[in-house]
Amino acid sequence: METKQPEPESTIKIKTAFILFGISSLLPWNAILTQLQFFSNNLSGLDPFESFSFLNFAFNIVLQFILLWKKDLFKIKYQLVLGLIFSIFFLILIPTLTIVLSKTKWLNALTVILVLIMGLTNALLSSGFFAFVSFFPAEQIVFLSTGQGFSGIIMNVIQYFIIAFSKSSYTGIIIFFIISCAILLTTLIVLLFSLKSEYFKYYLELQDVNEINEIDAGNEIDNNENVNEDEENLIKPKLTFCQMFNILKEIDILCCILYIVTFAEYPVGFNIELFKIGMDYSMNTVFIVYNVFDTLGRYLTSCFKTSKILIYIIVLSRIILLVTIPIAFNLRVKNVGDNGFSNYAILINSALLAITNGIGTTLCFAFAPSLVNDEYKGQAGASVSFFTIVGICLGSVLQFATGQIFKKLRN
Repeated sequence: METKQPEPESTIKIKTAFILFGISSLLPWNAILTQLQFFSNNLSGLDPFESFSFLNFAFNIVLQFILLWKKDLFKIKYQLVLGLIFSIFFLILIPTLTIVLSKTKWLNALTVILVLIMGLTNALLSSGFFAFVSFFPAEQIVFLSTGQGFSGIIMNVIQYFIIAFSKSSYTGIIIFFIISCAILLTTLIVLLFSLKSEYFKYYLELQDVNEINEIDAGNEIDNNENVNEDEENLIKPKLTFCQMFNILKEIDILCCILYIVTFAEYPVGFNIELFKIGMDYSMNTVFIVYNVFDTLGRYLTSCFKTSKILIYIIVLSRIILLVTIPIAFNLRVKNVGDNGFSNYAILINSALLAITNGIGTTLCFAFAPSLVNDEYKGQAGASVSFFTIVGICLGSVLQFATGQIFKKLRN
């Protein structure tokens, strides 16, 4: 007899929980990105605008591949708890050492090591939360994805207030990272309480059932080498990496292309003052515009019927931004846009980049689990997460190359 699907005790509480999970899945890295100028001011000879992305993704992509390949390295809930605890630890340690050891010869080496290791915690959260939410109805994937958009908005709004009201730069930095850690701690507490609810237990039992099937399958084969074809069909171990990719290859590749385009043109690589409002406010404004439209795009997917055709249209149509965004920045670099035209062109292109990224991301993560049986949904979410990181890494390499071109144009 099948267990009846439970109704959430409170729809608002469930939605809020998934939005919070989305916020915290990207918050550690968004916190570091928002404070790149702080790290740049305190590091000597190491440019965080160029190096931090590569350092973060080096171990991130390796661990995500291992998690996907091994499949049973961690249970998802333990993976998330570990990721949140270690993220809090690093968001305390990295800025503290940066302030205490500012401009010293040891700081560069320590920062490189810590950002590399932090990439592991980012992998635990990114892969874990999307594997986690893939067991739930598609609407919860939309809320988690929307929360990821809110993550960048929250970090940049906090930064606005710090720039405007903090008299000491170090005091502002300490407040910023304390708030970031408080959000992560809140998420950890909400996660632990959520795991005890009947609603969460019902969907996460799919992971436990799959693990039991794997154990039973192994025991069955060990005890009886002559398993007939009908009995083999009842055995459902987790799919291998190659088997999962064979099922999801179109979605995985499309999500990879989506993020290649996004990170090839992501605003962090274009350190240009807009509207003569000062560099700090200018960078924050571009980030705010990006994150607001990214969040809007993620939420708007709840209005669409998810389909592969729609994903193709969104992902491939935005490739034109690889041309329009450099043109807008080139106009600004050559001061053609001092009348305001190029400033607005940059913001409009950033908004288009963001809203299509938000829509494409949510569609990919919502569609992938629908292609597999219930017991494989977590693997499907982790697979798309892995190819997202591959796309981010490749896009960052492309962005670095275009960044060098822009530097030459400025000179």
